[in-house]
Amino acid sequence: MTAGFGMMSGRPPFSTILEYRGKVFSVVGDEGEYTIPNFLSVYSDVQGPPEGITLPLSKGKKLNSAITGAKTQDLNQEVERLIHLLNTKEYRQVKDEWKVITLFIGANNVCVLCTPPVTRLPDLSDADIFENNIRLVLERLRTEVGKSFINLVGLFNVSSVYEATRGDSYCEMIWDPSYMMICSCIQQDEQQRQVALTGK
Repeated sequence: MTAGFGMMSGRPPFSTILEYRGKVFSVVGDEGEYTIPNFLSVYSDVQGPPEGITLPLSKGKKLNSAITGAKTQDLNQEVERLIHLLNTKEYRQVKDEWKVITLFIGANNVCVLCTPPVTRLPDLSDADIFENNIRLVLERLRTEVGKSFINLVGLFNVSSVYEATRGDSYCEMIWDPSYMMICSCIQQDEQQRQVALTGK
């Protein structure tokens, strides 16, 4: 469940920020993309991968139920949509087949750590609540979806994206906070990130 938000957008401020669901590594259907479904389609009939683009904050496309900006607290809603779709006429035959479900979520929870304490929403970055949300959804997938390989993707350090692109004029314009701030941890140095995580 990954929305592909902003993957191919042009330069701000004239860019259109869209969800490029057809290009997401885990669940894409666009022809010629290097993705799990496209690799599997060589050996088996693949059903449900989305193609193309969607508008931000859509509730998903085909069997990709990802919501841009979602946190672990939103996973249950995404799984609810998936379960509903698997019970529709279009996807009913998929319900009894083996499925690959990728969960790639949590960066939006972690990014809250770098915001001032006064502006944080309660529980978004609490480790126990984070874990509980993931466990509940995994159990629900096991009991209500069944016959699934769950690909639980770990988070990467979003700050490394900023570090890797520093000095590139295109990327510096994109990361300029006057245009868009995706994660407040991105533009902080290592010491500031440690303070955000530990409070020291």
